[in-house]
Amino acid sequence: MDQYWRPTTVTPVSSAGRVSDERRARLAAVDPRTRGTLLFDWDGTLCDTRAGIMATARTALLRWGMAESELGDLSRLTGPTFPYAFSEVYGVSEQEAREISDIYHGIYDELGPEARPLFPGARELLVSLSEAGKTLVVASSKRQHKLDAMVDEAGLRELFVLVVGAIHPERVNKQQVIGHVLQELSVRADDCVMIGDRFYDVEGAASVGVPCVGADFGTSQPGELAAAGACAVASDAAELARILL
Repeated sequence: MDQYWRPTTVTPVSSAGRVSDERRARLAAVDPRTRGTLLFDWDGTLCDTRAGIMATARTALLRWGMAESELGDLSRLTGPTFPYAFSEVYGVSEQEAREISDIYHGIYDELGPEARPLFPGARELLVSLSEAGKTLVVASSKRQHKLDAMVDEAGLRELFVLVVGAIHPERVNKQQVIGHVLQELSVRADDCVMIGDRFYDVEGAASVGVPCVGADFGTSQPGELAAAGACAVASDAAELARILL
């Protein structure tokens, strides 16, 4: 069982009431090539974890007692933080979401490297950015200890100056994760750009004044990233390199 996900519900960052249209437009107009510090989401951006997350969530929900006919589109669970994702998607209570999340993590933590390959070109992209003098960071709402293990497993640790994940209760959503990065590196928001695959990344970054480049690698809904205010959207690692360099 994971101690980080016990006490309270996790409230996602939403643009509603937090990010003004003026700020959204200003950030969407940023040229990401001018930013020196690049914050990368992990799941769905560098690491192709979508299939593993969906398969694990399906098993966890069925074990918990949900009927197959109630599952619907499991891709809705890729992006929001667990356990909140289960409440957001299925309307279960906080306690029920924690129960499902415990089952989920018990299964997911046993998956091997084959369930989470890097996206094609991801390693080469990071090397190119590092060689160009960019400061690279992982900023994910994945549990910190699991994120650390996956970054090490992928052999990418030396490319990042910082790897920041979720630790309850001090940081659980993308806004808090990015805020922690800015504090730890003593870097200004106007020197940073977030790279992520879901509107959660765009909104969380915007809430602290950081623009976001969308990584549309198959995990987002059509038009989701642009609609959320991404300053650019890439369909693969090669296009992402052109946008960032």
